[in-house]
Amino acid sequence: AENVHVNNFAADGKYAVALRDFDTTRAFGTSAAPLGFTAGNELVLADFDLASITTPTLLSHKLFAGAGYSWNAYGSTQMSLGLGASYEFATSNADVEQYAVWGKFNISF
Repeated sequence: AENVHVNNFAADGKYAVALRDFDTTRAFGTSAAPLGFTAGNELVLADFDLASITTPTLLSHKLFAGAGYSWNAYGSTQMSLGLGASYEFATSNADVEQYAVWGKFNISF
């Protein structure tokens, strides 16, 4: 699984959700009710559920197929045509199942 952590979350830091009408001209936490909340509603590191955002290691399988053909046309003109496709199998609901189809046509003088 991924390694998920919070950077620079100080144990004595002051973090809270700002209300829409928060006055940004004064320092944070200068009143008895910081940001319009009652005292004690500040965020602490324990408020974050970091395990819920981790993703397990994913494994997928992809099949490719392609074909091409080149030929001389009109003497010195080279032409080529190519077609291809791929399909990736999803092994779990967290994985992405996808497919692709592509083609190309070239003319060289």
